[in-house]
Amino acid sequence: MKPHAASRSASPFQLLRTACPSASSSLTVRDASAFYAPPYDDDLDDAFLWNLVKYLGPVSDLHLTRRGSASLFIVETPSRTQRDAGGEGRRRIGFLLRSDADGGANTPSSIDADAFRRLDVDEVYVLREADVTHRLPDVLFMISRWVERLFSERGRTNLQRLATPSARGASVRPGDDRVCLSYADEAPAASLRLNAPVAVPDEVVICRHRLRRRPGTHGSQQSVPPRRRYRRSA
Repeated sequence: MKPHAASRSASPFQLLRTACPSASSSLTVRDASAFYAPPYDDDLDDAFLWNLVKYLGPVSDLHLTRRGSASLFIVETPSRTQRDAGGEGRRRIGFLLRSDADGGANTPSSIDADAFRRLDVDEVYVLREADVTHRLPDVLFMISRWVERLFSERGRTNLQRLATPSARGASVRPGDDRVCLSYADEAPAASLRLNAPVAVPDEVVICRHRLRRRPGTHGSQQSVPPRRRYRRSA
């Protein structure tokens, strides 16, 4: 698939058709930088994607779509686990950039979740505008600890070097769906140069939403093991 440089002025229906999983029939991987195709209408979208592709490993697709006032970047990579299980052999991870005008909420609405499921996205990482602007190395470093294979070995090494002591010392467990970093007078390592000023946040909040149902799972119900029967001794 050719790189898609979506703009904020494009029709939502057009963007949804572009993001449809069936549009990508080949899982041939390429260097992530091949999918960075400026210009973009929004400088935050441009800066985020320009930095993201530097740390990712090879990907089969990467494109931008819009959900309301937020930007959604979808990264697709081959999935060895799904391929071995007879699935479609791909994994799709989303990065949702929310404007601080949305109130800073890091929980997608039910409409967003439904749209993400239609796009067949496995996970969505919800990021705030201020966190991306001033703490992007920390944000990407924390995400790389969740989905290590999404990032290249060199990318992970560079992110660890660029991350602040607060990020390097934070605990991230595989089952965590939310991480919050607080800073005690710790200045950002580097802030993105944007046209609109954004205040430096006192904390970074990253939320992970796992959306796709895996084969063999049906809602949140769990099977109950059969009751073991014991024979009475004579």
